Amino acid sequence: MKLQGCSGVAGVILLTVGSAQSWLALNLETCTQDAADSLIFGYVSLFLYVLGATALWLSPLPRLVYLWLVPAALLAVSHTVFAVQFAVGYFTSGLSACSAMHGADMPYGLDGRERHFIMLWLTLSIIFWIGLASIFQKRGPGA
Repeated sequence: MKLQGCSGVAGVILLTVGSAQSWLALNLETCTQDAADSLIFGYVSLFLYVLGATALWLSPLPRLVYLWLVPAALLAVSHTVFAVQFAVGYFTSGLSACSAMHGADMPYGLDGRERHFIMLWLTLSIIFWIGLASIFQKRGPGA
């Protein structure tokens, strides 16, 4: 039984670290020579999200877990908004990855990996929210 409790704590930590890492990847990029290299770290967050959601799914969830997930969800909102704005901007007006991160009025050229990054960050966002929804569905906040 104690092992299950540990997996709940580990799940919260993994989701929070994954969200924080994705926020750092989006906000610490300098885009030197129009390269959005930090966006590749979305794979790390994706891995952490899958592990964290699985750990939470396998553990009994006390109500306090839902409060612990608030910081991760707030951080995940930022990368979800980024992913949607980036995808819409790229496919409607050719917005580059760096312009999506630093503002559309910044004169950055295309990185060449925009489609790859769009798919990665949209997938990352979808996985986070589906994982969170499945945890809530397992045992809703009112249960």
